[in-house]
Amino acid sequence: MDFNWNDIADTAHIMEMIPGGVYFYRADENDEGEVIAINKAALHIYGYSDFAEFKQNVGSSVKKMVHPADVVRVYESIRKQLESSIGEKHYYLEYRIIRADGKTRLVSEFGKLVHSEKEGDVFCVFVDDASEKISRATKSLAPQFFKIVKVNLTRDAFVTLKQPEDDYVPTSKKFSSDVSTFTKKGLLHDDDIAYFSGIVNLESLRNYFQKGGTNKVLRYRRKILQSFRWITMTITRAEEYTDDNQIVTMFERIADDNFVSLHDDYKKAEVIAGLASGFDSIYILNTEKNIVSPYMLATPLSKKVNIALSNQYEDYSVANANYARKFIAPSDRQQYLLKTSVDYILRMLTHSRRYEIVFRSFNSENQNIYLQLSVCRIDENNLSRVLLGYKNITKQFAEETDRTVLSHINEILHFLADDYVFLNEIDIETETEKQFFLNEEADFSIPKWSDSTDFRECITAFARKYVAPHDLERFTEATRMENLRKVLSEKKSFVLTYDVVVRGVQRKFEGHFVLQKSASGKEKILIGTQDITQKC
Repeated sequence: MDFNWNDIADTAHIMEMIPGGVYFYRADENDEGEVIAINKAALHIYGYSDFAEFKQNVGSSVKKMVHPADVVRVYESIRKQLESSIGEKHYYLEYRIIRADGKTRLVSEFGKLVHSEKEGDVFCVFVDDASEKISRATKSLAPQFFKIVKVNLTRDAFVTLKQPEDDYVPTSKKFSSDVSTFTKKGLLHDDDIAYFSGIVNLESLRNYFQKGGTNKVLRYRRKILQSFRWITMTITRAEEYTDDNQIVTMFERIADDNFVSLHDDYKKAEVIAGLASGFDSIYILNTEKNIVSPYMLATPLSKKVNIALSNQYEDYSVANANYARKFIAPSDRQQYLLKTSVDYILRMLTHSRRYEIVFRSFNSENQNIYLQLSVCRIDENNLSRVLLGYKNITKQFAEETDRTVLSHINEILHFLADDYVFLNEIDIETETEKQFFLNEEADFSIPKWSDSTDFRECITAFARKYVAPHDLERFTEATRMENLRKVLSEKKSFVLTYDVVVRGVQRKFEGHFVLQKSASGKEKILIGTQDITQKC
């Protein structure tokens, strides 16, 4: 973009008419960028009364306007944005500054590369105090919370934006030290100290937000005045959050109405055999009010399987129906909804402590998975609250299915054994062989040819001992594993007829090769070999 001016002074009155801060700096290769013009609004943001004072303290370089800790990130971001710009060159970013009075502020900046006949290439920059926006946003939320704390996880520092007058007074400027002191002050309920400390600590929060987390909610009891109250703390990424300057805001509010009445039930839920450790996600269902709330959520599973109904109180019937519609296989959906309805739950738990259902869902890769839901009584004499425990049992289900299938295969093979000379199973992945039956009582029997479990060794030994010379080459080629895989991938089964010579007598054999896939995805080849001499 080209524009004309004769002197910097010619633009001064225009700059002062612009609502907000604006300044110009030279575009040079070393990123020093001499500031050549700045309006009063921008000077106010940086804490200076006029341009002379600004130049005296900041100097000529625009780089000195940026907080030292943010310089590398800022200029790297500018370079990347300019390189990726199509047409006009521009950038947008947020960074910290240190004002003339020593206070740190956050600014948002929009810069555009323009050309002046007199000054050459310069950046025209619009700058705004983003701290004011955040302050206004925080104030608008303030009435909902009794305490608001802003934490810089990178610097292990914090500032308290709001707290009750008689609340705990921090003794350290370091966030990690203050949290450690707080947990030892007797302000947290004894049963919640480990839970609170496991989440509200520097390492845990850094890891969570570095991995893309945006919002974390925890519920615990802390002492306010002389009594313990249920608190909901929400930890969320602040507007000025960056990857190398992790700033989060912690909001705390009193939530007695929702949680204090559930405490005894939760404690009872934990003692039900294996529940706390046996499930991936646990929910509490209030059968009287028809609402469901999370008790324990497994984040990786919730993301991959979409088990989580919600992270707050919800109408159970609506939430459950939405979950079934979105995430349960159509063939299982009707039975799931029937067996998870409040009426069905009450009817079943009237006579037993728990019941379970298994249903199919799918993960983020659209692969079928198997989930188990356990519905359990919390109180022996009260069915107003029920525990719902979800568990991913895909692996166990597949293994059990494989065992069942194998058992059925054995039964079928033994039933058909009289029709076969021998029956074999080949594991394609490991290329191992298992012999199910060698019919030594048939009218014609064949001696065992190998004690090995290696398919190549077994098939080679069989071919050398029994296959007739005129069929040996054809048999060997057809039973190579590479050829078996290719043929069976196309048509799932095939028949191979060949001659054998046993005890000097020539017979005609027919091998039936069938591809079988287990529930766990393993592929195997079943081989049934018949003596068809009499049929020929």
